[in-house]
Amino acid sequence: EKNDTIFSHALIHALGYIGGAEEAEFIIKNCGNNPLSVMALSKIMKKDPRLLFKGIYLADPFYENSEPTAKTTIENLKPSPQTVLSLFSEKDPAYQAGALFILRALNAKGKGVFSLFETGLYKTHTAVKLQAIRGIREYKLKDLFPKLLPFIQSQSPNIIRSSALPTILENLDPEPTVLARAPL
Repeated sequence: EKNDTIFSHALIHALGYIGGAEEAEFIIKNCGNNPLSVMALSKIMKKDPRLLFKGIYLADPFYENSEPTAKTTIENLKPSPQTVLSLFSEKDPAYQAGALFILRALNAKGKGVFSLFETGLYKTHTAVKLQAIRGIREYKLKDLFPKLLPFIQSQSPNIIRSSALPTILENLDPEPTVLARAPL
């Protein structure tokens, strides 16, 4: 059993050094959220952030299982705003979703950050829209809540509808404004 553990650790370590999208995908799918996985993914991201996000996208496009590991990796490396903008401007949805995830993971602030979440709503890929909705929810961007209504009312994928609806419901004003009263 000790030899298996040593082999597993050596394998994860080597995957980080090889550092491609397939290696990142393997780590995300098979190695869990642990310091060794984060170290290996960090090596991949240092080489080229696109490799990390392509691997995550291949393994878990909606970050349902990989979010803790990806978040720890991002927090350790703190990518620059230029990296985020570069990823978001790429055509590949893996990179666009990755850029929005970075903003969420680092709890980035500012008008430019919020506009990227809004822009993400109008991208064609579900993974990018989902990261945008999650960002809008986490930041409580009330100005953008009305823009989520079409995702609830349309034939959007279930994962989009199931993320957009609670975002709106959790943030409804508990005391709606009465605009006019009818005479008694």
